[in-house]
Amino acid sequence: MIVAKSTDGGATFSNVEAAFDFDFPFNPDIENLALTGENFRLNSFPQLTIDPVTGLLLMTWADDRNGQYDATGNSIKTNGDVFVTLSANGKQWIPPIQFGTSADEVYPAIAAFGGRFVVSYYTRFYDPNGINLDFAYSSFPGLAAFNHGKITRITTQSENPQVQFVSIGAVSGQVLQGVFIGDYTAVAMGSDGVAHPSWTDFRGNPGVTLPNQDAYSQAIRLDR
Repeated sequence: MIVAKSTDGGATFSNVEAAFDFDFPFNPDIENLALTGENFRLNSFPQLTIDPVTGLLLMTWADDRNGQYDATGNSIKTNGDVFVTLSANGKQWIPPIQFGTSADEVYPAIAAFGGRFVVSYYTRFYDPNGINLDFAYSSFPGLAAFNHGKITRITTQSENPQVQFVSIGAVSGQVLQGVFIGDYTAVAMGSDGVAHPSWTDFRGNPGVTLPNQDAYSQAIRLDR
């Protein structure tokens, strides 16, 4: 993960390595990175934000460094986790702080205000079969508690990513369902301590209900 910093109004930039990224495994059938058992495209999806009160820079991403691989490097089972690093000056970054579950967490977004941080993301934690996705968040009241965020579910129903968008496998030649999930997430937070995550909701029953994806947001007052 590289951060480019300018101190002359954007005339020149210098690059700093903020953290290592262990991206997700490549699936040749969809010709893209993917989770185990899924067809939608995926990557580490880094996001950067600044706390307007403290001036701290925070960056989040998800990668598969904790996934299972065989001796030749082939993926056996993904285990995406969310990582966060921060910096006071854009040059020195703390070692990444990891949080997640034994299931996959992907596509994180981050916001900060007055020392409080919130990270939102998709997770497969709430599906006993480890396939369907929910949207969730973790929040932190400050640096002292940064390692102790807990996962909180936002969606009320686990959603099947294969509800919409079909393609043909480049290797298998088979029909692949669910090759896109509207992979754009974000979260904002103001001085009132209310977080506003935004995500794509694709709940439905493939083959029974009509395929549909919608953009969702929810106002969440964070505990202080």
